[in-house]
Amino acid sequence: LTWAQHHVGDPYVFGATGPHAWDCSSFTQAAYAHIGVTLPRTAGAQRNWLAAGHGFRVPAGQEQAGDLLFVDSYLGPNQIGHVMIVHNPANQLTIEAGGDRVGTYDYSHRAATTIYEFWRVGSTPAH
Repeated sequence: LTWAQHHVGDPYVFGATGPHAWDCSSFTQAAYAHIGVTLPRTAGAQRNWLAAGHGFRVPAGQEQAGDLLFVDSYLGPNQIGHVMIVHNPANQLTIEAGGDRVGTYDYSHRAATTIYEFWRVGSTPAH
């Protein structure tokens, strides 16, 4: 999150991969690289990588800072097209590359999307 906060205000450019302009998934990829986690390049591939055993799904309301939130977007309903980093779960804020810049955004309105999934990198917690 510290790395991500240093990039607030950087431009959002679809397909950009940094270091001074980002799209959503290159931003999450770079943020996680700073803590030694290698994520795939696209939002859908990141979610699939987590689902393939590199992470676990977190129920809404139990998300923590640093978790990833995946939603559908430009690809249409039922297809992951956007990824964000949970920044402040108490206030439902993300830090993400979206709109026209990297910033903090309210994610509460996104719950109405077809796909709304929180994921955490790491092994599944014991039940």
